[in-house]
Amino acid sequence: MDFSQSSFNDFDRLMIKIIEQAYKSKEIRKKNINGYNYYKGISTENVAVYINIDTKKLIYAIKGTSNKKELLLDLKLNIANPIFTKSLKQRNQMNTILHHFGKLYNNYKMKYDIFITGHSLGGIKAHYINSSYPNVKGTTYNSYFPFTNTNEFRNLYKNSKLKQIIILGDILSNEVIKYVGSVIKKNPPSIFKYNILAHTISTLKQL
Repeated sequence: MDFSQSSFNDFDRLMIKIIEQAYKSKEIRKKNINGYNYYKGISTENVAVYINIDTKKLIYAIKGTSNKKELLLDLKLNIANPIFTKSLKQRNQMNTILHHFGKLYNNYKMKYDIFITGHSLGGIKAHYINSSYPNVKGTTYNSYFPFTNTNEFRNLYKNSKLKQIIILGDILSNEVIKYVGSVIKKNPPSIFKYNILAHTISTLKQL
């Protein structure tokens, strides 16, 4: 599979399947997806790591919001309140995942081509990682844009090197289109247009 910044391809579809596993508990994720083996020891509850030892590719997949703790982070990113508007570098979840990725990157960069991917809140985290590791390729899906529309998030998306897949009509993500350089806009199945379901992994799997 080839990675392309200008098209929606089979590698992008593969990463959607792997992100879907990231939403599951570490213990019940699929062991193999299209030749990529699951590495539980270097994964977390928020991240699923899959490696294809034949193609020498590693996929680092970050899930989006799925519990109350992550919903609180969503709210913190959206509320224009001094308590909640600390810079991204001060937010524990962002720092935690950046630290985890950094350790993995240093341990595996000589063995594998490393790709990062994420959905929704996981997409923001992937773009944040890319701001520190701009040479790492990847694709994010329906990364949402906080309604506070701070310059910090505009710059995060504007400077990102990742490819962004956006389903048109997803009200949580369409603002990103204005700022990300590499955006592929996809029309959703008509039933999901301008519907919160346009944001889901289930809808992405239909592309």
